[in-house]
Amino acid sequence: LTITQLAGDLTVNGIDSTGTVTLDAQVATLVIDGDISAGDAVGLSGANGIDLGADITTTNDDVTFNDAVTLTANAQVGTGAGAGDITFTDTVDGGFALTLDAGTGDVDLQGEAGGTTPLASLTVDNATTATFGADVTTVGAQDVTAGTIETNGVHAVTGPGAIDFDGNLELLAATTLDTSSGSVTVTGTIDGAHDLVIDATGGIASLQDDIGSTTPLASLNVTASGPITFGGDVTTVGTQTMTSSTVRTNGTHTTTDSDITVNGSLTLLGNTVLDTGAGAGDVTVTGVTNGAFDLEISAGTGDVLFQSTVTSLASLTINSATNATFDGMVVGTGPQDITADLIYVGANHSTNNSDIRLNGNVELRSFTSLSTGVGAGDLLVTGTIDGAHSLLISAGTGDAEVQGEI
Repeated sequence: LTITQLAGDLTVNGIDSTGTVTLDAQVATLVIDGDISAGDAVGLSGANGIDLGADITTTNDDVTFNDAVTLTANAQVGTGAGAGDITFTDTVDGGFALTLDAGTGDVDLQGEAGGTTPLASLTVDNATTATFGADVTTVGAQDVTAGTIETNGVHAVTGPGAIDFDGNLELLAATTLDTSSGSVTVTGTIDGAHDLVIDATGGIASLQDDIGSTTPLASLNVTASGPITFGGDVTTVGTQTMTSSTVRTNGTHTTTDSDITVNGSLTLLGNTVLDTGAGAGDVTVTGVTNGAFDLEISAGTGDVLFQSTVTSLASLTINSATNATFDGMVVGTGPQDITADLIYVGANHSTNNSDIRLNGNVELRSFTSLSTGVGAGDLLVTGTIDGAHSLLISAGTGDAEVQGEI
């Protein structure tokens, strides 16, 4: 079925066809007020745009919007369970809900969605690849399920609603995921040599798989009012900044001579490595650090700064730093092995019958106790110890050695 309108609007109140449907309003607006069902492909064009106020379905074939779309009612576009693509070649606007289901086909939004009038919500139920070529703005949720989700700009939810990406996220350009009162979740991997900013100021941020494992991100900046949870390794060239009441780690965070900053408490959900490379990249944790796992830090020529208590770790290892600063107590069951040019100690360091090794010069910032418990835990300071404060050393049945001047 082909309908071409040469004058005025082309208004469709419903079509049921077993074949192809092609609608073209060559000088005005294509107005879709009734459902379109087609056995084959659907192609829609309007010189002044397309008003979409109904549902469109095909049987495993493509649906293509060749001009700008304005939603005039909630709309669903589906191509069946098989390989049918859904393509918007221009912008999509309108304060209604848009639901897309491409089965094993692809979804491709090439222009802005909600740039003039935010959509009520956007849902992609199924797709092999869902590609967003520009910004996406909705009042409510953005819920995208696809094998690969490709982003190219800012995804913003301006009202109550979450951003849920169920699939692997591929950054084609710098990307921002921003919710005003909802959470941000990405269930799959995240890759792409671009900046990623996540702002879940009204909820949590859950990044459930590796980030940058195939292509390292340029940088990562995550803010959330609830916990930020990482389910895998995180690799960036530039900085990693996490701001939340609690940041939960579960693997290796790596940068190339750039800072790793946790603005909040750090909770280890598994053995964790924070590695800023051989150059000047700092590691900073402003809140309490805890979790019954190993924490290993390599800061190269950068600094390591713990501004609060470090507690309940299985072990703490700092392989390299210019300065390692502890503003609070460091309490753990396993060994503490700290290597830095200068180690600032601001409170007690203790283990449960395990070694404490301070490989560098030590500066006391307050009364300090270094204790390995009552059993066989050795205590070693390889450099000097300075500071106008009292120092208590207790090594139980282990050995205590200070190799530099006190």
